Amino acid sequence: MKSKNKQIIIWGAIIVIATLIVFFTRISIKNNSPTQLSPVGRTNTNWTNDNICFSVCDNSQCLGKLKAESEMINIQILFGTGFDTSITIEDYDAKIKENYVFNPERYLLSGDCKFKEDSFTIKVTDSKIDYIKKGDKITFNLVDELPEWATQVTETDEESD
Repeated sequence: MKSKNKQIIIWGAIIVIATLIVFFTRISIKNNSPTQLSPVGRTNTNWTNDNICFSVCDNSQCLGKLKAESEMINIQILFGTGFDTSITIEDYDAKIKENYVFNPERYLLSGDCKFKEDSFTIKVTDSKIDYIKKGDKITFNLVDELPEWATQVTETDEESD
């Protein structure tokens, strides 16, 4: 009888230890997840590269500008949710004109992200932008202020005021 009780206690201890290991491992993974570094949860931050920049607004909406040849396009950045590291950049003015109706034709670029503390890199999976091709890597950096070209008001911005 003593031997059987001893086995039950040992198996119970093994189960408790295994459960604690799984629990703490999941917490550690969640807190160190690359998606935790996504700009979405970092309100009032600015991100830029040479031709694309955006700000994260109070409501976690990511709005910005894209330089395309001779025009400036107002854009919205959409990040995947949860452990999804996808990104889509769409024409925000077209979205407004179409009353926010879903339309993948507005998508200018999509890809997969790798997040770091002060930057993230997109590996492009699809692009309608002439100078960006599938497979290109685009790195955005966290900055204090947007560049001057991104803060200039466009005609569409003036019309929406």
